[in-house]
Amino acid sequence: MPGEALESWLAALATRMDATWGELLDAVLPTGVNGIAASYRGAVLTTGLRDEERQAISSATGLSPAELDSMTLTGRYGAPLFTTDQRTGRARTPWGLIYRQRYCPLCLKARPGRRKLEWFLPWMFVCGEHRCFLADSCPDCTQQQTVFYWFARRLYPHPERCDRLIMADTPPHRCTARLSRTHPDKLRQGHRVLTMQNRLTELLAAQTINAGVYLRAPVSPEQLHIDLHVLGNWLVRTPHLIELIKLFGGRPTDHEIGVWGRRLSLPPVPGQPRDNDAVIARTERIALNAPAAWVGAGVTAALSVLMQPSLDEAGQALRAAMPSITTRELRYHRRKSGIVHSPAVTGVQLKARAADFTVLQHLRFRTITELPRLPDTARHARMNAMLHVVPTLFWPEWAFRLGIERLAWGTARQVMSRLLLTIGSTMAEHRMRRHLRSTVRIERVARIANDLRGLPHWSSITTALLRLHEHLQANPPPIDYQRRRTLNYAKLLPEAHWTRLVADEGFRSAPTTATAARLWLTEQLSGAPIATTPPLLCPGVCTDRMRGTLTPNLIKNLDAISVEYLRSQGVSEEPTTWVPPLSLLDGLSLPGVPAEMIEPKKIHDLLATGLTIPAVARRLEVSVWKVRYQIEHHPMPATMAASRPPKKIKGRIELKAGERIRSQT
Repeated sequence: MPGEALESWLAALATRMDATWGELLDAVLPTGVNGIAASYRGAVLTTGLRDEERQAISSATGLSPAELDSMTLTGRYGAPLFTTDQRTGRARTPWGLIYRQRYCPLCLKARPGRRKLEWFLPWMFVCGEHRCFLADSCPDCTQQQTVFYWFARRLYPHPERCDRLIMADTPPHRCTARLSRTHPDKLRQGHRVLTMQNRLTELLAAQTINAGVYLRAPVSPEQLHIDLHVLGNWLVRTPHLIELIKLFGGRPTDHEIGVWGRRLSLPPVPGQPRDNDAVIARTERIALNAPAAWVGAGVTAALSVLMQPSLDEAGQALRAAMPSITTRELRYHRRKSGIVHSPAVTGVQLKARAADFTVLQHLRFRTITELPRLPDTARHARMNAMLHVVPTLFWPEWAFRLGIERLAWGTARQVMSRLLLTIGSTMAEHRMRRHLRSTVRIERVARIANDLRGLPHWSSITTALLRLHEHLQANPPPIDYQRRRTLNYAKLLPEAHWTRLVADEGFRSAPTTATAARLWLTEQLSGAPIATTPPLLCPGVCTDRMRGTLTPNLIKNLDAISVEYLRSQGVSEEPTTWVPPLSLLDGLSLPGVPAEMIEPKKIHDLLATGLTIPAVARRLEVSVWKVRYQIEHHPMPATMAASRPPKKIKGRIELKAGERIRSQT
């Protein structure tokens, strides 16, 4: 019979010749010195044939070796779906070791005793010919049908009958009920369960599955089985019947709800009370010992989700069919069973929960990407590596493009660095703050992040952060920011040194301006905010006054001082500052514009008239931080700076003071 299992065909031969199973094996298999073949039980021959067995059966029956292989699991389906267990000789699948088999009562009625090879497959749950669920148990004793019993050497094989022992009787005896008497559980024409069974067969015939949610992350047929096992159990272990029926494409009428409620309940066990709902919730619905209706419902529901055209639609389908997915634990570690679902299933799970995520969770699980994923189990080590490549104060060039200068500048830059480090991280927020030496509390980070989510360009901002995160992981910057944060900057740019540098340029400087210059240079090198004790009373005004004294030559001298100081701290071969390539932002619609859009000459001309830096920003209608950035990177020429306040040093007393300071330093 086409598609028949090898041992079913051999059992039919034994029945026709009125021979026991052992007598048939002695006739078709290689025998030992005693003339007896090995004792084969448990679908060992149907699993696969060795060369000598294949040759012996072919010689005895006249079938070709290729025809014999097509009647075995490993010969027809092959690895990795099927492998041979070394201890038992039976077939092992991604779901476990085969020990049971289903059957179609209508097929057994039409062809008594002839069993199809596909009935051994644990993921086959319907008969396409008769549009019914496969049966699992005997209609009389209700025991599951296994591959053991009617393959005993001393017995005459009767594959059309139940051969299980009824242990409750005294003495125990075998049940000989005809399996064809089982009432078939029929399905209507075109039911989703039938179509998904055919769809699964098509998918398993391919070398790689790249349909549905697997378009971005193709998997093997073996991995598909694992995904169906995991996702199907989620969906039908505690099913929401109305949504499940809708997922199957049906109408949730009272009759349909009653039918599926009966199908998905635990079958009665003779002599035992019916299990309660708590036991039902703990029972795996997709397993080797699960009824066909359970497996069919789980596989159909899982495939209906996985074959959605996008992850977003798959997440919506999963959330509708399984409302409890929003409270299900997100596993970061491998299960004890070793079963690990694919990244696509993780992505579907995260998409189903995305509506309830905070901004930090969206970044942690990367839900905006094509394939959201959980942080890796080795995330802490990699997270420490990210701490070395991200400054506490976000790069100003990137901050301008992301349009965050409208917020408190220092706070906003710290928040963006925290958001960048949150991507794919499981590190606790208090630990991250301590490592970064940040001054912003987690509550404020969350509040500012939620405010940013309301911006129309939030999607582009998160995409920029994700691109930057991947770039920094693949291409670490030349600066170790974690080491820079831990250096001692107490002796950087003393007041006398700053005063001498300014005097060389022909300017005078107040002590507060010298302090502001030291803090500014420390912040440039460490990439972190600097807290002073006592605090600087005029941080903005004094720092702007310091910026007003900057000239190209002074900037050059400060850079040389920075390099020498880093070398004295054991840091060599590192630039003083670094910026990630802005080309990573290409193609994104971002709200901000770079500071370079402001011509430095316009700033210089306005400063020469005596305007302060905030007044220049108001005149140009731009952020004050962009003006400050341009002054720091494009300072005024010395001749132009000397013509505006602070005035060039004048008078005999001031000149002598400047000479005295230079001689002391």
